[in-house]
Amino acid sequence: MDLFECDNDVDLACELAPEIAGAEDGLEHDVLCSFGHLKYPGHDGTINNVRKAEENSVLGGLRQKLDAGLGDSLFRKYRGLAEACGDAWVKHEAQYKVIILGALMMGTGAKINAHDIQHLRHLASVVQSNEHFTLPFADTGFRGPSKRQFLAALDNYQPGTPRDYNQPSCHACGKSRQDTEKPLFKCGGCMDTFAVAWFCDRDCQKSVWSIHKPNCGANRNSISINV
Repeated sequence: MDLFECDNDVDLACELAPEIAGAEDGLEHDVLCSFGHLKYPGHDGTINNVRKAEENSVLGGLRQKLDAGLGDSLFRKYRGLAEACGDAWVKHEAQYKVIILGALMMGTGAKINAHDIQHLRHLASVVQSNEHFTLPFADTGFRGPSKRQFLAALDNYQPGTPRDYNQPSCHACGKSRQDTEKPLFKCGGCMDTFAVAWFCDRDCQKSVWSIHKPNCGANRNSISINV
């Protein structure tokens, strides 16, 4: 399951996109709303080289805007709004919006200063995280595997290199092939290809087996799960 695929994640990304792109539509806006990827599949379901080149060009333009000061300005704005919130639920949503902002910036390859990286780590530790089944109206924070993927993205982030959230990430440590340069393997017990769990190795698989076991083998067509 991909990081930031919940409706709430997309809604927050689409709220932030116009401020970064400078418009409420267009390629830059679309790339931000899909966390760094143009959704233009070819006839075989893949992204062809022309589309990929277009995507890289758009990401480069967004990165220039953010690196020119827009990124720092947006962090100050939304961090300030979150810290000013008195209501606990509103504060949670505002904090999660800062996380989405950080994710969008990493998705473009933009620079994030060390202070903001540290603040994102702190937010990841306090924002709601669910390891198992969650009703849609309550699915407003991290899924457990997504939280670990986000923290791994922060730990391994290199400005100038867009973070690819579409790659499978380890269900245990959150790392993807972008971090390890090695392919991950699918859990052999997962029956649903959309919600299958991936792992770096057997040690990672064993470390979270007690969490994954209740969901392993479940089919997304019969139950909504957080793998």
